[in-house]
Amino acid sequence: MDTVLLFALPLVGGLIFSSAWNCTRWRVCREEGHRLYFRAVLFGAFLFAIVAAIRPQLENHLPGYAALETVIKDFIKPMAKDRSAEDAVADLTVICFLAMLTGWPLAWLLNLRFRKVKNQLGTETTWITVKLRHYLVGRSLDK
Repeated sequence: MDTVLLFALPLVGGLIFSSAWNCTRWRVCREEGHRLYFRAVLFGAFLFAIVAAIRPQLENHLPGYAALETVIKDFIKPMAKDRSAEDAVADLTVICFLAMLTGWPLAWLLNLRFRKVKNQLGTETTWITVKLRHYLVGRSLDK
């Protein structure tokens, strides 16, 4: 198994994430070429880092997940070219695959958090803008 090709999986996850998250969806639809590749690389790297940081915690707190991951790693280990690095290749494979799978659910969760709301004028805006406007109006009324 060529481990360099495994890094294409987080890139696919980054592309899925950037095309499903509302904050970047409209830009991705209009972009093409290198700009789209760089966006996929950026979000793919973030997904890879998030999964690499969270996976050990999942293994420690969820024994069912740890057992499933052990079965998957045992299936992947014989495919490694170098027998001395088969554990590292299996870990990398699991991390890259999970980074690809994390793209859409994470975008969905962020869409729920940063959903659009109607403000008093009837135009759509994000909840951050509404909170900032309420804060600034409240501060101006305090003076």
